[in-house]
Amino acid sequence: MTALMPSPSGLDAVDRQWGGLAPGRAYLLVGRAGAGRSALALRTAKATVDAGDSCLVFSPRAPQELVGVGQEVGLDIPAAHRAKTLRVLRIPSAADLAAKGAAGLVKSYRDLVALVARDRPARVVIEDFTPLVQFETFEAFHEAFSDLVGAFRQHEVTLVLGLGDPANEASRRLLEVVEGLVDGTVRLGPDGAVSLAVPAEFPSSDGASVDATAPPEPEGAAPIAAPLAPEPEAAP
Repeated sequence: MTALMPSPSGLDAVDRQWGGLAPGRAYLLVGRAGAGRSALALRTAKATVDAGDSCLVFSPRAPQELVGVGQEVGLDIPAAHRAKTLRVLRIPSAADLAAKGAAGLVKSYRDLVALVARDRPARVVIEDFTPLVQFETFEAFHEAFSDLVGAFRQHEVTLVLGLGDPANEASRRLLEVVEGLVDGTVRLGPDGAVSLAVPAEFPSSDGASVDATAPPEPEGAAPIAAPLAPEPEAAP
């Protein structure tokens, strides 16, 4: 099978070092609440729309909040929706999803894959993945998330998801699970800089190894105090 070429991410550091975001690969955006993580997520959605491709965006935010973040990065969500290049879906609250139990959460993952298989978007952006990690054990989450990433690979759809910086042992361990299964991590540092991390075997667009220790590129506003656990970004 011929490898599909990466497409623009909307993030300068990513496009420069990785050549963009590749179909069938998963990418994680990590940053403190208020650091601009949601804006980065919607910039990847805007890049998809600007390229003439379709994008699905999932978010726990209220619609008007998400529209406001879109305006910050030049993404007119209502216009893109009318043009049928962007579809936005609301993620239920973490409490509602946790109440479903492991079986309900797994079904939510499968429903997401079924939607992707039906609509065939070029890119899926989950602005805040936190509500979807409410499993009782790390093992159960690992299995479900691994299956989700595998399904996106099979359908050759790019997955971008956001999580907050960890501030306790449970959230650190959860982040380790996610980072172990995605193809690249974009991290917003304490000074608002962007740094990239990739698995050792992850190739750049020209086949050469990517320097994951390259100097971070300044971008975004300075972060506010870290949350106690991964949580949705504060509304702008």
